[in-house]
Amino acid sequence: MKYFTSDLHIGDDRLGIIPNKPNVFYRPFKSIKEQNDIILNNLRDIKPNDELYILGDVVYDLSYIRELDRLPNCTRILIKGNYDTDKLNYLFPYFDYVHEHLILIEDGFDSTIYMNHYPTKCMEYMKKYSECKLSFTGHIHSLWKVQPNMINVSTDVWNYKPIDIDTLKFCWEACQKFYDQNVFPYKKFIR
Repeated sequence: MKYFTSDLHIGDDRLGIIPNKPNVFYRPFKSIKEQNDIILNNLRDIKPNDELYILGDVVYDLSYIRELDRLPNCTRILIKGNYDTDKLNYLFPYFDYVHEHLILIEDGFDSTIYMNHYPTKCMEYMKKYSECKLSFTGHIHSLWKVQPNMINVSTDVWNYKPIDIDTLKFCWEACQKFYDQNVFPYKKFIR
């Protein structure tokens, strides 16, 4: 099974628990430890034959890098985010593959899937390559979950759990078959 997540922000202290550090992502955690434990424990059901795609922003504070020892024993793929680029030498040992972006061809989808940490890069790619009608992204935490042609895999919108490919397929089919202009009233880019 393939699983997807992003924006773990392990070690992030912007939880509203420190003066002058607001809870910028509206996370419900009362401590950094609780945040790390819940997010990492929610990955524990991933099996050795599975694949885990993390679409960026794994660790916020490098003093917490050893928390990644708790990542599941499976194939781990990192698609770099803005908080990863300066930490790559520390992140490489925890991942089997590290990419800027990635194309996925998956049974049951009528499109190739473009994966990038940044929604704007996803839109640029889909405008350039018409065979791609769907992308998985992160970066925006809980600002939105789905768009007509994009699914946000951030841990913040999936109850701090990874999302499996079957659920993403279900979301994609709903966007294609059942959602109308009332679901996406501001859409500007759809194929």
